[in-house]
Amino acid sequence: MNRRYTRERYLNKVSELRHYCPGIAITSDFIVGFPGETREDFAQTLDLIRAVEYDGLFAFKYSDRPEAPARRFTNKVLEEEKNQRLQTLLDLQDRLTLRKNRALVGTEQSVLVEGLGKKSHRPVQDAGGQAKKKSQYYGRTATNRIVNFEQEDLSVPMNEYLAGRLVRVRIEKAYAHSLWGIPLALENTPAAVKGENSYAA
Repeated sequence: MNRRYTRERYLNKVSELRHYCPGIAITSDFIVGFPGETREDFAQTLDLIRAVEYDGLFAFKYSDRPEAPARRFTNKVLEEEKNQRLQTLLDLQDRLTLRKNRALVGTEQSVLVEGLGKKSHRPVQDAGGQAKKKSQYYGRTATNRIVNFEQEDLSVPMNEYLAGRLVRVRIEKAYAHSLWGIPLALENTPAAVKGENSYAA
């Protein structure tokens, strides 16, 4: 695919990034089943993922594209084999991401709220047994992790829409693709411009 760098050079770059920015989150894109990819090649891909320990990744199967040189290659990987490789890769990454997310349980994270979650305004009862509503929100940390939380104990009315606001959230639960937490307070600092103080690469 005309990549002009080696595994060693790539790993050195990752090491440098983590040296200068220890809290950085590193993600990448992967193609499985590129024409000519052997089982040994794929095993090396998995080994690289274990070595880097990505915070997340996007992976997909190779498929022919019009005008792409690889379309003319003859040593294609069978579709069934591509499916198996993709699932193996995704399962590995899910385990790595879950482990990283679990390490955040108990920490406090600054979350930029993106909007209301799917379970917004579900009925709950207060301490006196009276029905009330809570709004579920979702947002992202500086390392692009998705955090869900229900609005409670914030210094804003229950019906105030929080999109675009920074909320301090204590992480209580970790899943492979998201985190769940308890909001502690609104942050007075305005949301940063995209890219400012972001630790995702």
